[in-house]
Amino acid sequence: MADDRARPAPPFPYMRYAKQRLGFDRPMNLGMSGIRPPADALLADLGVGPLSGAPLGAAAYRAALAARFEVDPAQVHPAVGTSHANFLIGFALARGGRVWAEEPGYGAFRAIADEVGATFHPLLRRPELGWALDPLVLKQAAREGADVVFVSDLHNPTGKRLTDDDFAGLAELAEATGAWIVVDEVYADFDPVPRPSAVHRNPRFLVTSSLTKVHGLGDLRAGWILGGEQIIEQLAEVDDVVCPALSGTLMAQAASYVAHGRERAAVIRDRAAWRLDQVDRWVEATPHMSWVRPDGGISGFVRVGEGQETDQGDRLAAQAEARHGVLLVPGSYFQRPAWVRISYDLDEEILGPALDGVAQAARELFG
Repeated sequence: MADDRARPAPPFPYMRYAKQRLGFDRPMNLGMSGIRPPADALLADLGVGPLSGAPLGAAAYRAALAARFEVDPAQVHPAVGTSHANFLIGFALARGGRVWAEEPGYGAFRAIADEVGATFHPLLRRPELGWALDPLVLKQAAREGADVVFVSDLHNPTGKRLTDDDFAGLAELAEATGAWIVVDEVYADFDPVPRPSAVHRNPRFLVTSSLTKVHGLGDLRAGWILGGEQIIEQLAEVDDVVCPALSGTLMAQAASYVAHGRERAAVIRDRAAWRLDQVDRWVEATPHMSWVRPDGGISGFVRVGEGQETDQGDRLAAQAEARHGVLLVPGSYFQRPAWVRISYDLDEEILGPALDGVAQAARELFG
């Protein structure tokens, strides 16, 4: 079973009561802790746009997400982006426990473990396996125990999807340890072969995502968690401490978009496809570069040079920026300093010259 050191986060009963019972729409309400929103006319005089009037808790947004992912609204918890969603899960379910997270991977997963006093363990994804999860490490995690496991699909930074074998191994790990498997799907809409959300795969799976990466709506801070009704309610209670309220105005805008999100994602995937093909040809033709071609999206993980792990990726990123004005993400941010993450959602007239700058920087460094 899961490591018994993990401590549940304390709830905040007053905020749960306030969110469920208090509101300006309730008559004779002597419980409000603030004034009602100003009239739209006054806001206009102050240079502020009108408020949506959406109720606290973003019910419209929750309903839109439930329809999009074919779950009950009680299985949806709105969040302030994917970062808030992932932190909330770590804070609620892994305090003082054991967190396993994919590596290479997004550095926030390790940071969450540190912030909640959990022990961090790397769950390796290997290039020789096509960046699939290492089944031997999954078995190790089952032996040593786990409370929360973080993975992403599509994977950041490689753009590879989780395979059916990966999901089967994660399900076995959850069964053996009682762990919660968190599948960060913020890049999932980039997958050229759309699949149902991982929330439908197993009762121990939680899904986090947002409208940020694929849909370009970062300013809305519109994220979510999907899961079983009981665990979603538990997370909601803890969120009363972490983030008591969301912007009803922003969530109403997000709800309007979600209704069209599936169709919009198809257009975005088509636009990304030719860029991926172009970069794949460039990697094939450029000395010192290699990768496992991403399954989709706008980013891939490029190995710089060969042989033992070095800092050549970090050096290339520094050279490309300093000499050619081209920005790459150093691989050390994903625990692999011999690599760089290249993101290629640029206009055609810019992408080619940018790649040329990277190639020139590589020649300057490595001959």
